[in-house]
Amino acid sequence: MAGVGLVVSSCDADEFAQLALNGFWGKALDEHDRSIQPTDEKDRQTIPIPVGDVRRIARAGAPAGVAEWAGLDWQSYYDSFMKKERSSLRWSGKQIAFIGVLFGVAQGSTEKSCEKMPRDEKGREWAAYVLAEAKRKL
Repeated sequence: MAGVGLVVSSCDADEFAQLALNGFWGKALDEHDRSIQPTDEKDRQTIPIPVGDVRRIARAGAPAGVAEWAGLDWQSYYDSFMKKERSSLRWSGKQIAFIGVLFGVAQGSTEKSCEKMPRDEKGREWAAYVLAEAKRKL
């Protein structure tokens, strides 16, 4: 079975981050349910987390996309992932919101790419394996 960490290339992760940024401002909500706005134009154009974390988070979102494609429960994995990110105390409210959006972009892109595969028993078994491995690595 394919390694979970190899599902998303660095190039894809960087592209997902740009897509997440494009849909972030004015749509994402902070921890107080307020719309997040940039402080200035530079802020609007800047991905708010380090590139290494962009790639880690995009790779973490991919198993949720595989699980969603297969009709498996991905929400509990997402919730655990976000809980871990919040508890790290590394991130501001804006960064946590961006992490959630980036995770979702990676998830949606991965789900879409899985549509080319047959959703048969073997595919669902593979998806369950991918999700289990991702949960194990949390």
